[in-house]
Amino acid sequence: MPFRYLVAWGLLLLMAPAVADQPRLSDEALADQVDRLVGRLESDESLVRDGAQQELLELAGDTWQSGDRLLAALPHPDPAMPVALREAVAGLRSKISKHIADTALKASRVSLDLFKTPLADVFKQIEQQTGNRLLDYREQFGQDAQPRPITLTVKDKPFWEAMDAVLDQGELGVYAYAGESALAVVNREPDDGPRRGAACYAGPLRFEATQVVASRSLRKPNQRSLDVKVEIAWEPRLEPIAISQQMSDVEARSEGGVALSLLRPEQEINLETQQGTQSVEVSLPLVLPERKTEKIASLKGKVNVLAPGRRATFRFEGLDAIKQPAEQQQGGVSVTLNRMVQNGVIWELHMRLKVSGAGDALASHRGWVFQNPSHLENAKGEVIEHAGFETTMQTQDEVGLAYLFELEDGPKDLTWVYETPASIVEFPVEWELGGIELP
Repeated sequence: MPFRYLVAWGLLLLMAPAVADQPRLSDEALADQVDRLVGRLESDESLVRDGAQQELLELAGDTWQSGDRLLAALPHPDPAMPVALREAVAGLRSKISKHIADTALKASRVSLDLFKTPLADVFKQIEQQTGNRLLDYREQFGQDAQPRPITLTVKDKPFWEAMDAVLDQGELGVYAYAGESALAVVNREPDDGPRRGAACYAGPLRFEATQVVASRSLRKPNQRSLDVKVEIAWEPRLEPIAISQQMSDVEARSEGGVALSLLRPEQEINLETQQGTQSVEVSLPLVLPERKTEKIASLKGKVNVLAPGRRATFRFEGLDAIKQPAEQQQGGVSVTLNRMVQNGVIWELHMRLKVSGAGDALASHRGWVFQNPSHLENAKGEVIEHAGFETTMQTQDEVGLAYLFELEDGPKDLTWVYETPASIVEFPVEWELGGIELP
């Protein structure tokens, strides 16, 4: 083997500690490591370049959140770069973007071997395997919170399928509005049916038809509709911003395979999620079929999900000393503190949030911006919550807000703290339900 290849192999061995075995790097440490590896992409040795590319791809990890962190740390292709480096960086960004989309689509997997296991211990096992928080909410509802021992074996099943099996055995249900990034569990209503068999599982989402409403106008016989309500639930770890369903992507068929017509095939249904909720409901309008049609044998579609990537925290210190707009940037997000304006004891904090390549995240779905945490801290670290906010401007990729704070002593020695997703990920999820009985 030529000496130069021996040297290259030596370099690879020196820089080859397994990324998977390393603890999670801080943002600063990750940026330093990415800079070093990108520098090696310019090496004259192909083995060194290939090794650097492989290590960079390994830094993407097993989740879309870790891939998103890496993408934020990786430079964009720049005309000032040498052609080979620019092409290598572009190729890496493309592979990492595909990794993000692929991993976002995957459901968390669960394996359980339970014998009369207390519910709290079952929840703990599921949380450890999936990162999804589970809450026993029975006491909050004033319900009987006696232990529900679970005996069940589940082997490598999607989160929702495993969760439905646990809930069915424990005669439990879900409360989707706990106000936390967690799934709240309550006692099941006496007339509730089993969850398993009623839903389909698609990646991190669960789809279930919950209601069918038939309507016919007696004055206008041709005006007849069939609304199918479908609940879309998500794994708590996902925290989507919005879910949209193009009616042109919906297809319904009867038991005989006859296509059921869509009432408004051109419609796009946009659903913005509320922080602390775990599901939304979409109503799909179909044309009411003939009376001989007893069931929808197949109802399928494709939703697009907008979900936040890694979160970033911005801190603006010494508010009383800021006389000019102050801007901070992390990843593809920039936050600008424009000014503080006094109106009696109320101080208005004017800010702007800009998201590069926001797409529909800001153009069509701005509700998530209004849910971003924003507060002041004094020198003792005590938190001062805002009393409300007003929208001051909106563009395709930027939103301006004025947060209102009651400050008797003004903004002296105060720090503004703002938290927001540093990126938004969009991915499609295909789903299909069947056996929906018609009224």
